[in-house]
Amino acid sequence: MAMFEVNVFTPVQFGAFVAWLVVNRGPLSALVHPNTDDELRDHTQRATWLGERVVVDTSLFYEMRKREAESKKEGV
Repeated sequence: MAMFEVNVFTPVQFGAFVAWLVVNRGPLSALVHPNTDDELRDHTQRATWLGERVVVDTSLFYEMRKREAESKKEGV
């Protein structure tokens, strides 16, 4: 499925962009989420959908968590 990413950096930019999306996205779905150090939660629990929900493949985020845990174990 085609997608693109937009990053906004201030509350004003966020408000303006989300308002623009609501009016202009047409039939497309948009996943709006924060960017924190917990990407799994950002794409699931902290996410908001505009339009129809689409299944998000979160396996990459679980793999990243697994690798981070393994790195921490090796560093201890």
